[in-house]
Amino acid sequence: MTQDSDDEKKQDPTRVRNQPALGPNAGAARWLIPAGIMGVVAIVLFALSIPIAPAVAWIGIALQVGLFVAMCITAGFVRPGRYRSFTFAWLTIAMAASALVLLIVILVIAWAGVPQSAPAG
Repeated sequence: MTQDSDDEKKQDPTRVRNQPALGPNAGAARWLIPAGIMGVVAIVLFALSIPIAPAVAWIGIALQVGLFVAMCITAGFVRPGRYRSFTFAWLTIAMAASALVLLIVILVIAWAGVPQSAPAG
């Protein structure tokens, strides 16, 4: 690999690692606001599903709150830079993935608890 191709990769704006949100000057609000909105939506969905699967719903609520607290701690204690931006990205992905998986588990539990309808006639 030549030096020119390495420089081209560093300057290529289409690479994921070169996006402004992952840059060294990315602000914490760029990550905290969307992650907070996503967390609130997930918590509301988990709260509504407490009658269906209480244990899974409370685990989901605890995960969302815990991961968002981890994001706030990262914003407060990790100095601005690429490391902080990548930490925000991974925590946001963890929030989304855990919400999705647990909501699918709740859906499966809800479907398993629905009795089959009796045949007509």
